[in-house]
Amino acid sequence: MKVGHEIPVNSTAARVMGRGEVYESRKKYSAICQDVPPAMRKPTSQELGSQSWADLSGVRFGRFTVIAQAAEVKGWVVRCSCGNYSTRSAKSIRNPNNSTDCCEECRHLLYLKRSEIWRRTGKHVEWGELA
Repeated sequence: MKVGHEIPVNSTAARVMGRGEVYESRKKYSAICQDVPPAMRKPTSQELGSQSWADLSGVRFGRFTVIAQAAEVKGWVVRCSCGNYSTRSAKSIRNPNNSTDCCEECRHLLYLKRSEIWRRTGKHVEWGELA
């Protein structure tokens, strides 16, 4: 069974992957993107009883879906549509300006796609239009 980034996202990606063509980026990412989800935990009874705490599990923002609370760090474990896992704070999840948020790998690929459109057509494309 294939999971995450091994599954083609559309017919063009399927044709490219079928021919064995792969793009490997040499970019060094500052944020941590993992194929395996970081340790997660269930909310404590104190958090459940608090008026200010809200369960964000299942919330979608940008390309991310919130999975659960992170165990080691303060924040939430999120899964990108490409299959990478990362952690985000509750503030960034609730921020309405994060409608195009994605992992570092996806952001780099969107940057390359945007640059290629600019090179070929000379047109400026917004981030939200590329998703």
